[in-house]
Amino acid sequence: MKNTGYIKFWGVRGSNPTPDSDKMHYGGDTSCVEVRTNDNDCIILDMGTGLRKLGNHILSDSSYKKEINILFKLFLRFQCSYWFTWMKDIIYSNKYKVHIYKYENMESNIKKLKNI
Repeated sequence: MKNTGYIKFWGVRGSNPTPDSDKMHYGGDTSCVEVRTNDNDCIILDMGTGLRKLGNHILSDSSYKKEINILFKLFLRFQCSYWFTWMKDIIYSNKYKVHIYKYENMESNIKKLKNI
């Protein structure tokens, strides 16, 4: 039986995270969206501060495949420069392979992701 895919928003804010308790109903982290396909592939859209929580979740959940695909914007916000430290346990692990795609090549990158 195939898994059911889903989309989860790990961050929904604009350029500035707002981790105040009164903002947590909608989330205080900047944009990070996880797409899980019916085949259990993981595609991460954007690398805002929500990536920290998603990275920790991936490490604690054995159901994730060992290949992670990240599609991020052409321009980088300051939060995106931290993505490497937030994902270090995944990147430095021999258990995972991380593919990173930029939005600027959107059409060709979507074709690559469709072949996953």
